[in-house]
Amino acid sequence: MPPSASGQHEKIVDMASKFLPVLEETKKETNFYTGSNLYSVLHAYYGLSMGMWGNFKESRNMFEKSIQAASRVKDLFASGFAEHFYGLVLAIKGEGQITVKHLNNSERLCEKLNALVLLGNIWTFLGYAYYLLGELETARNYIDKGIKRLSDSGRQSHMSLCYLFLSAIYFDSGELLKAQGCIEEALKLSQKNNEKHYEEYAWIWLGRTLAKANSSQSHKAEEHIMKGIKTLDELKVRPWSSQGYLFLGELYADTGQIEKALEKLRVAELRFQEMRMDYWLAKTQEVLARL
Repeated sequence: MPPSASGQHEKIVDMASKFLPVLEETKKETNFYTGSNLYSVLHAYYGLSMGMWGNFKESRNMFEKSIQAASRVKDLFASGFAEHFYGLVLAIKGEGQITVKHLNNSERLCEKLNALVLLGNIWTFLGYAYYLLGELETARNYIDKGIKRLSDSGRQSHMSLCYLFLSAIYFDSGELLKAQGCIEEALKLSQKNNEKHYEEYAWIWLGRTLAKANSSQSHKAEEHIMKGIKTLDELKVRPWSSQGYLFLGELYADTGQIEKALEKLRVAELRFQEMRMDYWLAKTQEVLARL
């Protein structure tokens, strides 16, 4: 399993930082047979890690370099690979419309090459993009396609993310039992596949779902969310740990703990402002406006 799937973004950044200058110094970054694919792919992984850390400006720079490098040597697969991870990062940031654009580019390239290996991820990420846009039926259809494609291919990597995103769709649809079932499946798969960042994000969403489904479980929900925040902050996955602060503040607001709600929501608000995550900033300010 690649380091990106297990959340080892420090390893990715360290490796890319060492190898990319070597490829540039030896002028191998533009030679298709001696390194362009590696050069483009390393930039894509670097961009993914920067995005998972919430450094979206640096992430964009890395993806642009990745796509440009692949384009120079007409490496369509590398272009599609970069576009699909760029789409994921933009989705994590909350940019639904531009996410769809990049993922459609990736889908078109992969279908042209009959590169079916990436389509499960692409459809899953598209589903989440449509979730951000509020098009829940379209979102569910894409994720169902993604799950089927990944299942048919026998791939386990990112399968937990499918159920994470599907859980969010059911949550927003008010189907909390289905949301809980999906998030529990995501938790099981992420633990099985050593996807630590997905596991901790699942704990956060499980906590949020439990709190909404049954107010008597608010203490357990609080524990789940706090566990996710702690580990994701240790992993530097700030976009998702910041959502944890939002959901924790939401839980406190719903249970009448106003001071604690304000404290957590202010943390989320500041972080989303710093990372320019406008979608999630607006969600945070909606809860603050209730208090």
